[in-house]
Amino acid sequence: MNVRTWPQSVSTLMLSPMRVSYATRFETLRDFPAGPARERAMRSLVESWSREEMPAALTAIGSMEPGEERTKALRDTLAIYAGRDVQAGLARAEEFGVVGDPATVQRLPMMGGRKAPYVTARWLEARGPALLQSAGPGFVLAWAEKEPVAALKWALTHGIDITTRVSVGTDSETRGWLGRNGFSRADRPIQLAMETKPAAVKAWLHGLPVGTARTATVVQTLSVMREPQEMLPLLALLPAESASQGVETIAAKFGGLRFEEARRWAESLPAGPARTAAWTSLGKNRGNVEPQMPRGPDRDALLRGMTQINIYSESSPERPMKHALGIDDPRLRRQTFDELMERWVGSTKYRETAVPWLGGAAVPEDWKVPWHKRLK
Repeated sequence: MNVRTWPQSVSTLMLSPMRVSYATRFETLRDFPAGPARERAMRSLVESWSREEMPAALTAIGSMEPGEERTKALRDTLAIYAGRDVQAGLARAEEFGVVGDPATVQRLPMMGGRKAPYVTARWLEARGPALLQSAGPGFVLAWAEKEPVAALKWALTHGIDITTRVSVGTDSETRGWLGRNGFSRADRPIQLAMETKPAAVKAWLHGLPVGTARTATVVQTLSVMREPQEMLPLLALLPAESASQGVETIAAKFGGLRFEEARRWAESLPAGPARTAAWTSLGKNRGNVEPQMPRGPDRDALLRGMTQINIYSESSPERPMKHALGIDDPRLRRQTFDELMERWVGSTKYRETAVPWLGGAAVPEDWKVPWHKRLK
């Protein structure tokens, strides 16, 4: 065979009329030189073959030499098998010795999560903690499509992070598999659960016993919710020491365009760390327009938040520095000044502008001394 023309021959083979059997095309492909082109053609062939003649396709793939090509062919075929008969698909994966392949043991549980989640759960539990952590999020995601609360309960019991995005690989072949099977790499179990049955998930959260597990789960749930008003009732489930994290997340969801609504909410919070966290978070999303507010802790926290933007998004660090120096509390003003100077001096884009600004800045000289030394 002419090596220069064999890729075209692969394409011709794959487009052959259906009267040429899958088995014949499979055997012909095996005679082509090994490489990416043959791998792609082989995956395409066995995927179609598996959908029509699963036993024959599996037997043929099993006869291939051990290696990457065989593993990839089995990966897709076994996922199809698991979509029809989960227990049999998992058993064949064991039989073919591919449970050590990360992509295979990601895909099988994802398909199993839709078809037979409880069978798949027992299989995962028997495989050990490493597999639980790697394949667990994808499995929980698939399970959460129909039974979100059951899926989340299982995840919590087995230490699965319900905010982890599905990750079964970043190559084009894997992305294609995800898309063909209705999955997205952006999906997260808790997000899908809240989109599917939000009332049931919220009721489950309220029923969890008080403790670190409930706190972590509530915080994770808040992180994927979009509407602040729907998030507020979950704050009551957080202990005082975690309330700041919750209100910070909620405040960020209001965004700059809903500031007045957010302001009324923040003003309703009792004085303390959580209220301060809310105002600081609102400041981060406020932009550069300082609202008319009475002087005091709320305004100071808002101004501090307005200095915590990415310095590279600013036309000049002098603008957030103006907010920093507008803080009334002397200790917080000095702390915020130093934090902003640290980012200013560390910026390759703006470092040179720090020298003249610092020379003429209306701040105490003892504030300037350490920064003059750094700039030299």
